[in-house]
Amino acid sequence: MVQITGQGQARAVVGRLATLARFKLERPVEPAAEGAISTRGKAGDVMCLLAPEGPFSMLSRSERDALVTRPVAPGLVGVFIVDTPDHFDLLKRADLPSLGVPPDALDALSAKNLLESVGPIYRIDVGSGVYLISSVGFFDSSLLMVPEVWAEVDPLLAGDRVVAVPDRDTLMVTGANNSKGMEILLAAARAAGDSENPVASHLLIWRGGRYERSRAN
Repeated sequence: MVQITGQGQARAVVGRLATLARFKLERPVEPAAEGAISTRGKAGDVMCLLAPEGPFSMLSRSERDALVTRPVAPGLVGVFIVDTPDHFDLLKRADLPSLGVPPDALDALSAKNLLESVGPIYRIDVGSGVYLISSVGFFDSSLLMVPEVWAEVDPLLAGDRVVAVPDRDTLMVTGANNSKGMEILLAAARAAGDSENPVASHLLIWRGGRYERSRAN
């Protein structure tokens, strides 16, 4: 088991997912076997990426309205994209008819596509009741929006789910009643400013079927 204590080690964890994964790999989270749309091609390449809301607030109203997005949490938005081997394109509302997928099915479709694309997703126990959710890849923070991940993780937590997404490639979780775990997540969130791809410098707590900004500081 990898132990992390205090801010310094939490910062190291944020930058060393691949190293940690070699020490402690738990059972992979598998995609749901039933009830999900199964497509490849353009519809099969649709995913939803977690992004900070700030950059989108700088777009004009018409530019924002042209994109397909979804609210995720305070300060965060899900941006739908079409992924290709060497780049991704932002999904626009004008593209939706060609997908052949109802707009209300996009969330389930993008979650399924993400699970299939990243390969095994590991629950990495780093000690003190803190877990990294990792595919050791580009989309790790976006796993926040995949329900199957939390069906595996929530029973392990002491209290409501609290998550840190300090950068694009990091997703950490603990329980709200775990004081030590909360200290570690706060340290990781504060390190967001050191990242090349920061996402959120605050923690999120899952309550009543939605994410709220945690009051922990």
